[in-house]
Amino acid sequence: MRQLIWLLLLITAASAQDPPIPEVDSAPKEQIGGFTVEIPISHPVTKRVIFLFDDSESMNSESLSRAIQATMLILDQPTDELEVAIWAFNSYLTRWPGVPDPPDEPNPVRKGWARLPSAIAMESINTWLSNLVAQSNTYVIPALDAALCEDVDQLTIVLVTDGQFNDPIPSTGRPLESIIIDVIELMQNARESRGLEHAAFVCFGINNGSWMLRS
Repeated sequence: MRQLIWLLLLITAASAQDPPIPEVDSAPKEQIGGFTVEIPISHPVTKRVIFLFDDSESMNSESLSRAIQATMLILDQPTDELEVAIWAFNSYLTRWPGVPDPPDEPNPVRKGWARLPSAIAMESINTWLSNLVAQSNTYVIPALDAALCEDVDQLTIVLVTDGQFNDPIPSTGRPLESIIIDVIELMQNARESRGLEHAAFVCFGINNGSWMLRS
């Protein structure tokens, strides 16, 4: 698969034998379609990608528009074959219904997924994203949980967000970002116990607001 889609920053989910993750300031930068992107030094392309798309109230109309533009730009990069799913998250989770394969496809995609390249799938994604309305809270933990519970290998999770998370958590004195990373690690271990590979994580920070870009 041609490694043209990954124009983002790898942030976590690296195993002990993985190469070090580059710092944001030291990673090579490039302008793509008007966006400044961080290009990872070493990040294998995976066959399946889940987008977690922030449509909470903090994503105002301009941010939401930029997030949609960035997502469509990523998906429109040339690729041999890719399977994609999308969840939108605020206080609730909403899943894009996907585009099923033709009946004669010997290995059809799962429900809620689509195979790219596909003009039909791209139009469906763009329409679905364009109908989202920024509202409510920014609960990222249920979205991460849903993505990491997918029983598929060769998985990358792309988080498109401004990073202003406000998940309700018990008063432990620990920062929310630390708890979120713990949840990711716990779910990664659960994937491993089910015989699945760890998922890779990529983050696109809208308006440079995401603390995850500095993690």
